[in-house]
Amino acid sequence: LLTTLRPPQNFGLEGSLGAAALSPNGAVAAIGGDTGADWDGSYFIYIFDTRTGRMTGRLPTGTNQPSELVFSPDGRFLVAGLFKGGGIRAWQTDSWTKAGVDVNYGSTVRNISFDHSGRFVTSGNEGVVRLYDSSFHLIASAKIEAQNVQSSLSPDGTQVAVTPGLHGELVDILSGHDLRQLFAPDTRGRKVASNDITRAMEAAHNGASPGVDAHFGSTTWSSDGRTLYAVGTTFGDKQEHFVSSWSGGARDARRDQPTPFFINGIIPLPGGGFVFSG
Repeated sequence: LLTTLRPPQNFGLEGSLGAAALSPNGAVAAIGGDTGADWDGSYFIYIFDTRTGRMTGRLPTGTNQPSELVFSPDGRFLVAGLFKGGGIRAWQTDSWTKAGVDVNYGSTVRNISFDHSGRFVTSGNEGVVRLYDSSFHLIASAKIEAQNVQSSLSPDGTQVAVTPGLHGELVDILSGHDLRQLFAPDTRGRKVASNDITRAMEAAHNGASPGVDAHFGSTTWSSDGRTLYAVGTTFGDKQEHFVSSWSGGARDARRDQPTPFFINGIIPLPGGGFVFSG
């Protein structure tokens, strides 16, 4: 443990956290959640100096809490996804001035994924994948018939992995240029009868047939872009959790590695492999 960051708190939910990001050089931490509304009627992203543990600034996000925070790979920008249709906002990290905004969202942004050039994709509860250039202009969007969509842009920007995929696929690979469907990775032995995963989980909990054999959640590409990872859960008499991987740019046969618990976050390591939490 290097340090502990302590944002302001109050009675109730004030100070509870739901999103965090560390700058590429490790010097700055951005933290958000139920932060600031008790005092100012607006939510904020808190900026911390990790060397001292002190808060150095606040970035307002209005009436929408931050749901996702990500620094660009070069550390020049911080992008926030917001709850309940608040869209996305971006700031320059050298001055913390606003760099971009898109409020044309219908629901919560759950994930933001960059490539090496600064382009990025967003997705979440709205069931739409959006692709932006490095100047925060929308390039393309794709509607996915699902309640909650996770997406991950490959480091070279050529491919976007999406779960659930188009047309009921468990996982789909879209073009990193225009979001058209390219191919579906190997999911042999797995099936899905409904993209309404929330309803499927409720059915499994109540002992009914959920109509889904497996569900893939968060995805990430390896740091070299050669391997796609996806966390998964099987339904039925017994729930099992696993990480699937596809090498060869997601075109090779799937490999499954069991995990002892449900995973809700996975990130690649620079030298290969990954870290997950749950």
